[in-house]
Amino acid sequence: MLPVLWSISNRVALPLAAALAMLAFATIRYRWSDLARYQTRAAFGIAACLMILLAGLGRPLIPPAPLRVVRAEFATTVDRPSLSAVGAVRELPAGWSGRLHALTAIHAPLGLRDRIAHRWYLNGRLIDQSASYALTGGRTEGFRLWTSSIVRDLRPGSRVRVDVVTEGGQLVGRSEIRVTTTKNTKNTKDATL
Repeated sequence: MLPVLWSISNRVALPLAAALAMLAFATIRYRWSDLARYQTRAAFGIAACLMILLAGLGRPLIPPAPLRVVRAEFATTVDRPSLSAVGAVRELPAGWSGRLHALTAIHAPLGLRDRIAHRWYLNGRLIDQSASYALTGGRTEGFRLWTSSIVRDLRPGSRVRVDVVTEGGQLVGRSEIRVTTTKNTKNTKDATL
């Protein structure tokens, strides 16, 4: 709830939540007289630092609540004024080369502010990463992010994947498109929808 209540990013909220949880634990576990002793404060301080470090290192494994991808699609062309896909594709023919666009609609509640990016992968190998863009929650149509990457000479069975990630590295969602086993010489707009 911290990102929504205080309009802070998930990158800041996660270690802050760990620190607040440790503070709440201390008030339940120890009496005030126990906290007055140096040994108790030192042990608790070390445990709190370890918890905050663990939360920071484990950030990629923790979903960035309350963000979520509502819709994702790939396209060969994007209509910039309306931010809509023109030539949406669900598969790509073997041997296809060109610029592929990814459009993602992300739901974020009112008050949430964060930064998100697209990471492009080909068969699990990172091939491109977009800049991080500021996301502001509360829009009824959601927040739409679109980026593109050039892919070349796709082989049959390959997979192109786009991950939507926060600036802190947390995975919001992912979408994937596969390459068919047959080579298609027609225009990519005729690819299977």
